[in-house]
Amino acid sequence: MRNSTVPTILIIDDSPAIIEGLRAILRPQYRVLAARSGEDGIRIAQSRNKPNLILLDVVMPGLDGHAVLAALRENPETSAIPVVLLTALAGAADEERGFEFGAADYISKPIKPAVLVARVRAHLQLAARAVQLAANEERLRAVVEGAIDAILTFDSAGKLQSINAAGVTMFGYRQTEILERPLGSLVPELADTEPGSIIGDCFQSNGPVAGRQRLEVQGRRKNGSLFPLELGLSKARNHDADLFILFARDLTAQRNAEANVERLGRERLTAIGGMAVTLAHEINQPFLASIAYLNTARQLLATPMEQRCASVEQSLDLAASQLLRAGQIIGHLREFASSGEPNKTFQNLHELIREAHNFMLESLVRANVETTLCLDARIDLALADKFQIKQVLTNLIRNASDAMSTSLKRELKITTSLIGDEMFRIDVVDTGSGISPEVEARLFEPFVTSKEYGMGVGLAISRAIVEAHYGEIWVDQSPGGGAIVSFTLPLVVQGAPVNA
Repeated sequence: MRNSTVPTILIIDDSPAIIEGLRAILRPQYRVLAARSGEDGIRIAQSRNKPNLILLDVVMPGLDGHAVLAALRENPETSAIPVVLLTALAGAADEERGFEFGAADYISKPIKPAVLVARVRAHLQLAARAVQLAANEERLRAVVEGAIDAILTFDSAGKLQSINAAGVTMFGYRQTEILERPLGSLVPELADTEPGSIIGDCFQSNGPVAGRQRLEVQGRRKNGSLFPLELGLSKARNHDADLFILFARDLTAQRNAEANVERLGRERLTAIGGMAVTLAHEINQPFLASIAYLNTARQLLATPMEQRCASVEQSLDLAASQLLRAGQIIGHLREFASSGEPNKTFQNLHELIREAHNFMLESLVRANVETTLCLDARIDLALADKFQIKQVLTNLIRNASDAMSTSLKRELKITTSLIGDEMFRIDVVDTGSGISPEVEARLFEPFVTSKEYGMGVGLAISRAIVEAHYGEIWVDQSPGGGAIVSFTLPLVVQGAPVNA
């Protein structure tokens, strides 16, 4: 294998004397190969160690120089090798013909050594620059094609010149058909080219590069649907003409995420209002009980010690416990109201189920609801917002209790199980009257309820919370009567990466 740092020159000439003369001139600086026929020259040029430049005699028996040059240009492996023609024919027509076949230069015989050396050096430098330019273009093409944003170029007439793969996917066209589309059909705001418009101002900007702008507009897909786009627009010079580069980012996913966050906030505020109505009753009960216990304590204090039927301390303790319960109810509402985006930490879901159950236990007892916890899932570690998941559980337990208010059989069952080793499932089963098909289809929408006096926000906010935790929530009819509300949450699998 030749030394890649020393350029190789291939001489194709039928005259041994000329070959030796050229070899003597070039050998001090270059590696020189020689062929005495056009056929041999083509074979050497197509070999593994290709020459960097070819000196080709025009007039030869068999394949002449023009035929050899044509064969070299037709082969992709040799088409980029610079070829300098050598000939005693000095007519303009001969030179023109050689250039038409793709010659890089023309040297007339007899050859002057200084001219030969200068021409060879110049063409080797040009070839090296061409190779470097091709490599740079290939790298740039890879960057453009690998970009996740659309990159489009267009001329001063608004005609698209190129578009990358991301742009083709973004707008929904095939590569060939999208280049036939006017720019305004893809981005309607760019259809106007008058002064004062986005494109018009860019067209009229001074200098080779316009100040880069970033703006938000709407794009139009092939099916006619509009979608939000963020654009970056710049301008450059290309072969004495203006070239405009458009960078487009599809904001659909970002806007959907923002809408979901906004919806979660609205539903949370709506839920807080609905919860206030519901919790007013919950808070009133411990306050009334505390008043009763405190009145009892006051009566006991006014009664002689030997006539008291109960101790003052016991009544005060009972009053204190009721006030603590009222504080817990208020604190629970405050925790939910103050939590914005899910503040996810590692949580044991079984413990959250027990806490939610204990929070609702007194209400369940008053409603004569018998509760069974079947927490059988062997893994319960999840990345979750403690207060939000407890809110979901509290909503479902309260709904189940309310659904059984007119039932003779009032049994609430909460079970857990695994879906594979990645999802945790919770089922809340009641023995109420069930849910009608009409309500079931829209049960998780805001203001849809099966209760006579319900506001229809509890399940809507529960769905928003579960989906913000990358889970799902749904309802089924229980085979034994009543309803089963189920939801899933992703587990933290040991050794797997954690995504908040």
